[in-house]
Amino acid sequence: RFRSNEFTDDAISGHTLLSGEREREPLARPGRIAHHQAGAHAAIGALAALRARERTGRGQVVELSHFEGLVGMHQHTLAMWSHGRHVLEREGNRQPGFPHPVGIYPCRDGFVQLALPSQPMRDRFLVAAGMPELVLDPRFADDLAIARSKDDFDAAIGRWLEERDAAEIVRIVQSAGGACGPVPPLLALLDDPQLRARRAGVLIRDPGIWARL
Repeated sequence: RFRSNEFTDDAISGHTLLSGEREREPLARPGRIAHHQAGAHAAIGALAALRARERTGRGQVVELSHFEGLVGMHQHTLAMWSHGRHVLEREGNRQPGFPHPVGIYPCRDGFVQLALPSQPMRDRFLVAAGMPELVLDPRFADDLAIARSKDDFDAAIGRWLEERDAAEIVRIVQSAGGACGPVPPLLALLDDPQLRARRAGVLIRDPGIWARL
């Protein structure tokens, strides 16, 4: 057993090694993912124990490990090794592995997040963006080929992205069935029409609320 915190949990479970630039040191992830997943697994364990008590009449002790839970959250990391002997590495803002483009890209008025992880989605985007010649480029013929040519693909679409605002890029990508979103400054979220419509940020004017929490 080890004493740990959010950062050491992420490190010992292998997640830290996948974050950051390949030529630099690994980076810690933001947030409290280790604690949130532990809470979710604890709730599942408690529900299972209650169900077992209803059937057997006996109680149980629910034990969980931050480490084990995080290892189980590696998603395709373990599957890519066990099925293809492919070791994921840090790739900065890109999605490690075969999916591409999945990452953050500069545009004329800031940044956008592109998520076109498969050939059909990628090809539809290229046609909608007026770059059909890239569909026929052998470097980008399929997912395996593009995984080996990520820098070339980013260079090929880079100028197109930099000549357009985020809103136009989002519209074109979504019209082709792809996933894309702007990367707004934090304060810009206060004026986001969807968040405002859902009252996601309501100002609480009660001066005594913190004393009652």
